[in-house]
Amino acid sequence: MKELLDGLKYMLSSFGYLRRSKLSYVYLISLCLIILYTIANVNVSSYISEEITIIVDYWFGRFEMPEWLNVAVSATAKIATSIICFMAVATLGGSIIMILLSPLFSHIAEKISTQLTGKKYTFSWSLLFRQILRGVGISLRNMLIQYLIIFVLFFFSFFPAFGWICNIAIFVVNAFFYGFTLMDYAFETRMLSVKNSISYANANKLSLIGLGLPFALCMFIPFVGAYLAAFVVPATVVGATRFLNREVEDIE
Repeated sequence: MKELLDGLKYMLSSFGYLRRSKLSYVYLISLCLIILYTIANVNVSSYISEEITIIVDYWFGRFEMPEWLNVAVSATAKIATSIICFMAVATLGGSIIMILLSPLFSHIAEKISTQLTGKKYTFSWSLLFRQILRGVGISLRNMLIQYLIIFVLFFFSFFPAFGWICNIAIFVVNAFFYGFTLMDYAFETRMLSVKNSISYANANKLSLIGLGLPFALCMFIPFVGAYLAAFVVPATVVGATRFLNREVEDIE
């Protein structure tokens, strides 16, 4: 439990640290990109919902049913589709956001790491490209494992004895993989290989869950969650970088 609280404290204390480091502008960049993502997501979700409703109406329209039943079936299909789209945003959306913001996260991790260690990073397009590829690769790798686990938990959640346990487990799994993905930008600054990064993450599961908890919570808040994430994810990258370097200022 101490490790989980440590990860959470590093993340929460990083809002002020980021501001004092004169990196507050990253919030604006993050917010703008997430607004664009949200607009695209709303349009796509609306289109999918409408198409599924049309298909359901078509198939059930072939049967002779009372008008009230047709309306009930159409409304049920629309509601069910909306719920599915919301759950997709709550899980898949977090990974998409991290992929979109990958270049920004690399920039933040380098800036904070330079402050903590004194090591300066020479900019080069080839290095930036490799960092982005690694960030996207780790995000996709974690997303695949994350959703495989969530799929299994979702299946067992239909059993009454396991339902609430599985829902909590899904939230914790999301928090771990979000924390891992966002800490990987700090791993980059330390030149850790992907294999060593995975080993470190597995050895510090509770701390990474603590780091990823606020972001996981944001993605389960309807409507405003994605906008809150615009401020949470940069602070999480800062917290992860500080955690990796064990920078304890303003923690005690």
